[in-house]
Amino acid sequence: MNKAPFRPWPATSTLLYTIFLVKVIVLKGRLFFWVVPASRYYKRHMQSGTYHGYNLVPFRTVRYFLSDDVSFVSAFYNLAGNIALLVPFGFLLSMTLREKARFTTIILSTASLSIFFELYQLLSHTGQCDVDDVMLNTTGGAIGFLLFRLLLPAVRKHQPVPKT
Repeated sequence: MNKAPFRPWPATSTLLYTIFLVKVIVLKGRLFFWVVPASRYYKRHMQSGTYHGYNLVPFRTVRYFLSDDVSFVSAFYNLAGNIALLVPFGFLLSMTLREKARFTTIILSTASLSIFFELYQLLSHTGQCDVDDVMLNTTGGAIGFLLFRLLLPAVRKHQPVPKT
């Protein structure tokens, strides 16, 4: 049985992107409130004393951002941003695992990473621990997996044939 040659760059890329994500989540604090328009929602609720730090009701935050109370830009940053944030993770993890990459593996890995981020935000009071964020982040990981699966035939086509 031929083993595929070890390619360190996909594993390294996955690790570096994960470290980048951790830094973004851990170090966001004040920068988060300044850069992300949707964060005004959290800041307003924190200042008014109505901030509870978590949302366990699926689609509550999604419905809020799709309501007339929120601008299109804020809704886009929150919803599309939460999806886009983990598309590269799903893609890079799939690339690292190659033929061993399974949809359930990528979904569970992405959801686990997202849950870690959400719990960190809850414990550090730097955001809202939100089940909707987990669902949106996991969707992003799934999209990354699907992109990898779509591109895999093209990658195989351009790989050199191993000498026997």
